[in-house]
Amino acid sequence: MTGTLRAIAVAPGYAASPVSSATYTIGGSQVTVTLTASNTNPTQGKSITLTATESMTGNAIAEIWEYSIYDGGTVILQGAMPNMTNSSGTAFAYSTSSLSAGTHTLWAVCEAAIGGQMGISSPITVTVKAAK
Repeated sequence: MTGTLRAIAVAPGYAASPVSSATYTIGGSQVTVTLTASNTNPTQGKSITLTATESMTGNAIAEIWEYSIYDGGTVILQGAMPNMTNSSGTAFAYSTSSLSAGTHTLWAVCEAAIGGQMGISSPITVTVKAAK
């Protein structure tokens, strides 16, 4: 939505008078998060790196972004990334060797601490083979 914002100056004892106008745009922002794994079929105990890459379009503006990586419904990593204003390709990486044997459905969330913008990745599947 685009519109015009008009301001007026008001002071005690004086009549209100128009001061300025400006065009503003509301909405149109989108945050996209993509999660990848360096190996989707590791052996238990071997390290893999999970990388979540964030990109923004439109009016997505926030100074602090909070991120989480989930294994199903369990958070396995949380943190914050500062100064991601209208950026693209900002990533956080997490190396782990602690995934248990079996199939894991992993996904990432990146959310503005102020402003409400949020991106959620599509899930990826990592199947960890039992160590011999």
